[in-house]
Formats: sequence, structure tokens, C-alpha cells
Amino acid sequence: MSNLRAYFKGGIAGLLVALMSASPVQAFTLTILHNNDSESKLLPVTASDGNLYGGIDQFVQTVNTLRANSTTDGVLTLSSGDNFLAGAEFNASLTNGVYDVNKAFDARALAAINYDAIVLGNHDFDFGPSTLSEFINVYRTLAGPNAAPFLSSNLDFTGEPLLQGLVDNGGIAKSTVVETGGERIAIVGATTPLLPTISSPGNVGVNPNVRETVQAEIDRLLSEGVNKIVFVSHLQAISEDEALVAQLRGVDIAIAGGGEELLANPGTELIPGDTARREYPILVNDADGRPVPVVTTNGDYSYVGQLKVTFDDDGNLTDIDLGSGPVRIEGLGDPQVRAEIVEPVQAAVLAQAQNTVAITEVPLDGRRVTIRSRETNEGNLIADALRWQAEQSSGQPVDIALQNGGGIRNDNLFPSFQTIADLPEGSDEERRTKEILAGADRNGNNNGITDEITELSTINALPFANFVSVFKSIDVSTIKNLLENAIAGIGISPEGEPTGTPGAFPQISGFRYEFNPTLEVGKKVITLALENGDVLVEGGNVIDNRTLSVAANSFSARGGDDYDWGNATFENLGVSYQQALLNYLTAPTSQGGLGGQVTAAQYPVGGEGRIQFTNGVPTTPGGGDNGGGDNGGGDDPVSVPEPSAVLGLIAIAAGARQLRKRQTV
Repeated sequence: MSNLRAYFKGGIAGLLVALMSASPVQAFTLTILHNNDSESKLLPVTASDGNLYGGIDQFVQTVNTLRANSTTDGVLTLSSGDNFLAGAEFNASLTNGVYDVNKAFDARALAAINYDAIVLGNHDFDFGPSTLSEFINVYRTLAGPNAAPFLSSNLDFTGEPLLQGLVDNGGIAKSTVVETGGERIAIVGATTPLLPTISSPGNVGVNPNVRETVQAEIDRLLSEGVNKIVFVSHLQAISEDEALVAQLRGVDIAIAGGGEELLANPGTELIPGDTARREYPILVNDADGRPVPVVTTNGDYSYVGQLKVTFDDDGNLTDIDLGSGPVRIEGLGDPQVRAEIVEPVQAAVLAQAQNTVAITEVPLDGRRVTIRSRETNEGNLIADALRWQAEQSSGQPVDIALQNGGGIRNDNLFPSFQTIADLPEGSDEERRTKEILAGADRNGNNNGITDEITELSTINALPFANFVSVFKSIDVSTIKNLLENAIAGIGISPEGEPTGTPGAFPQISGFRYEFNPTLEVGKKVITLALENGDVLVEGGNVIDNRTLSVAANSFSARGGDDYDWGNATFENLGVSYQQALLNYLTAPTSQGGLGGQVTAAQYPVGGEGRIQFTNGVPTTPGGGDNGGGDNGGGDDPVSVPEPSAVLGLIAIAAGARQLRKRQTV
């Protein structure tokens, strides 16, 4: 390992001086190609310059070209996790809602890339251990002898037999050693300790002490004579990797995932509209004071990072090529990958886009900044759908429903009765909207935006493998405590606006509540009343501790986002939350559904006052409609800021989605 003694703060130039002065011997050069958070974004997008970027066919072609043209002694190709994600493109791999091994487009993508190691990210567990094990097995079959192991040093799979079986046969490991260019390179993996609360790992054990598990694996590898160590992780933000590397000894390079931070140096060609957050690489001193390059890049198969380094005979890192940095994915794609993956996925997505299930006469707000911080009409619609479906499936009345904001993913404002003429001329919104209409051709012309809600709209909004679940009996005290924790991440700005975007923030049905974000957890919920006016919490105190039946999605029901249901048990009703929304939209009004139409009377802009917040005098909910955000005590209503760049449609066609997507957890 490197024996650098120099401390530096001068960026790459300073690093080069420190590295080269430490050891003049340069014996082995290595290129590391890396990406993260590909998240099933298999289709390309069109940027503002009119060119296509991203897409798995172009990604494979770019990686193959970089490998073929590499002048270094060795090349590694690594994934930092979140290798698939629920949504329209992932759903192309499903048949009747079940993962179809004969399609398995994301597994085919990994096999085509020919990775040397793949880290497990949180989204890889979203469908549970069974689907993950099936995914890995399909990938290993497709990749054959070139199959890479999936890595994580801080996960214990003994509680999940299918995944433990993969550990036993080498499909999952703490680390791996790859020989390239005649040298052995060790790769150590790690996964965010937040896994149990942000995904669905089942009985997979998670060691929250990532430093301990990673260091133990590094020490073992060093003792076996491997002197070049690459740490690859999915810790949700590069800042987590920086903090961890500063506590480690023996790691030479760190590659992060989960944050989708674009690192690049001046002069690097980026996708139009993208800007670099920081330099590439970031330099961090480890526990011995040795500089370690830390890198990551944007997800969605939009970039591949290229880090070029030199080691001396003793495994000391002596140089970083100044040409290192992200390579944007563009140009002609691999024709075989296009035929086997891109074209069938495009066809599947287009079919979803052409299936209209309802119309809306009111804009539906599913933006991340609002859906995770306040009541919105889209949140109300989805929570109502959960409650309605729970009643339909169980045959019993259900008192209330909660839907975590983090499970609503479309991240846009779905407008209605708007025309292209209303959009800024020459704007990305206008261009993308025209692309959508031209690609789907649902209306036979490109003259306007329709108010249609398609099957694809519901998938984009509710993409996860979450099912409608029902708790038959939960007391009000437990519900209040759950709400207290779910809203703990919400603050209030000097202007009276909610701040923070916790995924736990609940959209609700069947009741109203008011909370004060300035108070401590346990005292935030001021009042709570059922929709019939029955007051259950007043002045911050539970005054009626009756039990209620509660609908939620299965992620929340299992305790995701730290939802604490006490000792209550729930029943999974076998209907996905996306299907619940679809059913609610299409069911006739005689059955309590919407009959294919969302009206402004039912779902007004800003909501109907189900969730209110105040930093003043509490008010009692249930006493009438407060217009979607009255703080109580005479405060002005909560305003919903206009988006700076609203797409104008939930993406409804292949190749049409926002280039700048939300940072996920």
C-alpha cells in the first residue's frame, strides 16, 4: 500500500506532487471504469441539443470502446449499486406482475456490460430477497463464466436461504480479487446501514458499523498479500464515503454510489444541462494521513467514470492521470444490445403509455419537494386509493390510510387542459412535451397536452413492489406516535413554508391533523380528528384512545421509514399499491371509485386541509374545509411554490423522462 507522508489541500496537482515524490517507481497502470445508480434507465433521453444520451446500448458501446482503447496495463469495470429500480422500464421485465426470467432486461444489461464486481445497493432489495436472488441467478446464467460477484461486507445473509445459497456458491461475497494486467486487485463492498428502513431486505442482517466490517476485510486481504485495495460502496452520499475513508487504513481508491453526484473537472464534456458538483477525484486523507481518491458519477447509465492511476511495485499509488473523469454516454449504441434490450423495453413502455385509464380536470402535484413535506391532491388521491382498495379487498370498512411520501416517485406536476402554446417557447418543457406526443401519438396530433392519466402514469407514480396492507386494530396513541416520527424531519422557514423532504412524511385518508414543526418529537401533533368530525387528539393530548383500522403499503407496514406500529399485525391483501390506484381511478362511482375522472371538487389544488401546520395557536381539524393548507390561528395558507421547470406530463413514452432526476433514497 501507499506510504505517502505528504498532506495536501491543493487538489490533483498537489496530489501528483505528493504521490510522485513518495515513490519514483511506477510499475503498473490501471483504469477503473465505474458507474452507479443505473436504476433500470435502459432507454436513452434527448437533451436540449437534440442528441440522445444514456441508454444501455450506448452505455455498453462506450464501455467497450474505452476498454479497447485503454493504454493502461489493466482495466476494471465496477458498479456501485442500485442496479435496478421499480418503474416503467423495470416493469417491461414482468409478466402479469411477476418477474419473468425470459425477459430480465436489467440482468441482460449487467451481463452485456461485463462487470468485474457489482455492489448491492438499497434499491436492489426493493422487491425482497426472493426477487433479488432470482435476479442474480438470471444474471449469472446470462454472464456465464464472466459473471461478477455481488459485494457487501456489512450484510449477513444467513437469515435468507436463497441469498445465503448465493454466498455459498460465490454469487455474493464481502470482497473479490480480480487479476488484470498481471496484478491482483482487491475490491471490497459495503451497503448503506439504512437498508432496513428504506428498502425490503427481509431477514438480511445489517451491521451498522461499516468501518469495522470494511477494515476487517481490508486487513484480511492485506494479510493474504494483496497490496492494491479498491473500496466500492453504496452509502447514499459521497460525504458518507469521505467520512468513512478518513477512518480506514489500507484502502487505495474509493468509489461511491447512492448519491448520484456528478464530479468533473473544467473542460469535461457533460450532457447539456448538467453541471459538476465538485472536482474529479475528491481527495481524502485516510486514518494514516495518506491521500485517497474518492469518485462517483451520475446514474441512469448517463455517464461512466474513468479513473486512471499508477501503482509502484509495492502497491503504492503514485499517480492519477489528469485525463481522469466522467465520460458522457452518447453516439451509436451496440446493435445487439439495442435489439435484445432497448427495442422490447421501448415497446412495453409505449404500450403502457397508450392505455388511458382516467382523465383529470385538475393538476395533480406529485413533486418530491411537496409530496414529502405537505398535503397535496395527488397524495390525497393515492391515500384514498389505498383505503378504498383495502375496503374492497377485505369487505370491511377501513377507518384511515397512510401513504409515505417517499413511495410516490413521479416527481412532477401533472397538468390538465394545458396546451403547448402555454409553455415557454424553446423551453425544455415544450421540447420534451412535443417529443412525448410525437412518440406516443395518442391523440393523432401534436397540438396540445391532454389530461389523460395512463397506466404508465400510475407506474411512474407508484413503481415499487408494495402491496396494500391492513391493520385491523391500532389505538390512537400508537398512530399519534407514528405521526410524530414521520413528520420529525419537517421544519418551518421564516416565511412559514415547510422545510425538509423526509420519505416518511405521510399523505393521509380518513382523518385530518395539525402539527407544529417547531416542537420536539412527541409534542408536534396538536390535533387529530376523523373525517366525520370525531376529535381524537386535542391540545397535543390523546382524548379518545379508540382503536382504528388502518391501510398502508406493505413497505410502511413492515416498519419502513421507521414507522412504528407497536405490536400490531397486518394482513397483506395481495394488490399492489399501483394497482390500487389504477382500480380506484377506473372503478365505477357506484362502487366508490372515480369512474375514470378526477375532479377539482374531489381533489382541489393544494388539497382540502387534511394536513395543516402551524407555529402559533392550534386549531381543531374536522371543523370544515380549510382550503388546503390553513396554518390555523389566522395564519396565511401554506403556499405551494411553482416549479422552476415542470415537465408538464408524467413521462408517457420511451425515451421521454427528465434528465435531471431526483436524488433518491
